[in-house]
Amino acid sequence: ALIGGAACKTTEDFASIAKTLDDVAKVVGVNFIGGSPYEGRGLVRHLRKVPFIRKHIKNIDPSIIISFMTIPSLASKMASIGMRIPVVFCERGDPYQYRNIIDKIKLKTVTICDYAVFQTTKARDYYPSKLRNSSAVIPNPVTEEKAKRASYAERKQEIAFVGRFDINQKRQDLMVSAFKKVNAVYP
Repeated sequence: ALIGGAACKTTEDFASIAKTLDDVAKVVGVNFIGGSPYEGRGLVRHLRKVPFIRKHIKNIDPSIIISFMTIPSLASKMASIGMRIPVVFCERGDPYQYRNIIDKIKLKTVTICDYAVFQTTKARDYYPSKLRNSSAVIPNPVTEEKAKRASYAERKQEIAFVGRFDINQKRQDLMVSAFKKVNAVYP
């Protein structure tokens, strides 16, 4: 697998899964190809990496490319033109939060990818039918066997939030508003 520029945690998580499924899986982080990831700005920074990604695709000869986020997915697809290697776009965020014209263009042009994986059906439904029809929804797993539950008598009346503080993506404001409503009914 050739991984296109995701947050390090996402790439590491994917790499560990890929290695357990296939010992010959290769992971290449494009942030380590072609100089500093901080050279240039936004879209230009990523598009400058296309020739380097293409070089590595040719060397690795992968059966599939899995890329996270819109710009890295576009760069991966552009780098693989003419190679007949499918590119999977992974959307792990909320596309509805994007409001400026550049964001909207990015989100519409990512439909050139062959397949897509979304975290929610609502995120999938944001995209045009061309991409929706060749996609899957894989939500974050939350299982009861992983969660150790204390008995009701032992439980504290506390609420915890774990996640990055990003009001646009994680919507902590909704959590606080919901708590106010729940607390009014169940003080």
